[in-house]
Amino acid sequence: VTNGQKLLKVEPEVIRIDAEGISVLLPETCKEISSRKARRYPCQGISVQLIQNSTVFSGALIDFNGFSFRVNLTAAPPQTFDWLNPEHPVNIILSDAVATIYTGECKIIRHTQGQNSRNYILEPLKHEIQRFKQKEFRSERYVLTPTPNLVSRHPFTGMRVDLKVVDLSGSGFSVEEDEYNPTLLPGMILHELELSFTNSYKIKCSAQVVFHREMVDPSGEKWIKCGLALLDMDIHDHLKLISMLHQAKNKNSYICNDVDLDALWDFFFETGFIYPDKYAAPPNT
Repeated sequence: VTNGQKLLKVEPEVIRIDAEGISVLLPETCKEISSRKARRYPCQGISVQLIQNSTVFSGALIDFNGFSFRVNLTAAPPQTFDWLNPEHPVNIILSDAVATIYTGECKIIRHTQGQNSRNYILEPLKHEIQRFKQKEFRSERYVLTPTPNLVSRHPFTGMRVDLKVVDLSGSGFSVEEDEYNPTLLPGMILHELELSFTNSYKIKCSAQVVFHREMVDPSGEKWIKCGLALLDMDIHDHLKLISMLHQAKNKNSYICNDVDLDALWDFFFETGFIYPDKYAAPPNT
């Protein structure tokens, strides 16, 4: 019996076994025989392609956490699992019925035995990916007060994900995850998510997880920091986000804000941007 993190061993008393089913009597106590560091989440409807040395095996994602995942693969004749070398890395593609959710290089931790079907435990080799070409100057990250939340449906489980945003920029953001319940894998794509600032102000976008780091705060408590790169956002929402971040840095900084035209003309003359001769000059014909 597993609850995703702990494995419980129960020794029941068999009452009946027949063609219709099995009936047992459970004892009042059981034994905890192992405990995982991180909880595993069951998955449904996620297809898997495992590629190694030009050989492609298909199957389904069984469960996962923020560090590894378990897949069930089938060998379609003339395929055989002897074609897979567990000592070499494999490439994994995870997708639902609509789009690809994850691609990455993984190592095989262990696997079950079987001729037609096997379960494989896989661990991503990279904890950080480079989604875009590296810029000379990195976008400045801001810590807002109050901080927004990432709200989405997890692409593997369909469960609601609600995570606190640690810092934010115009090109990405970081979120905080519990050490024992991580749900984001580097390389995973969230096609539909919201940055929720208040109940009435939310920004919809898509993003990809680009890193996964274990952190320790000053009190000694451990947590997981996951960075996400923005992939797509409505241009008007992005302009509002940039405007908010600029004001967080400087309260007198405005982008595309409504202005008093008389005050704007005064500003142009006072700064010398428009001088009397330029103002009086006729337009070129």
